[in-house]
Amino acid sequence: LSKITFFAAQSHYINQRPLVLLNPGGAWTSYTEVPKLKELARFLNTQGYSVALVEYALGPQNYDTYLTSMQDMKSAVRYMKLNHHNFKVDTANIFLGG
Repeated sequence: LSKITFFAAQSHYINQRPLVLLNPGGAWTSYTEVPKLKELARFLNTQGYSVALVEYALGPQNYDTYLTSMQDMKSAVRYMKLNHHNFKVDTANIFLGG
């Protein structure tokens, strides 16, 4: 897994918050949408969602790159589930987007 940037929800009323995992676009060869997704993450934080921006492995546009990137996303989900108490996320409410 390359990198996860975590944005904690601003709500103090809910102990376990829903989590949105975002991938930054770029057809698995570059990160084209990181600035926009950081803005989206901050907005989602104000709505009570925590966000993890997952910067997966990059490479040439081929099946192996796609497969490795998908494995990174799966690893990110597993990592967040295993560490949900540290991040205060609800493992029953995890969403993917990007």
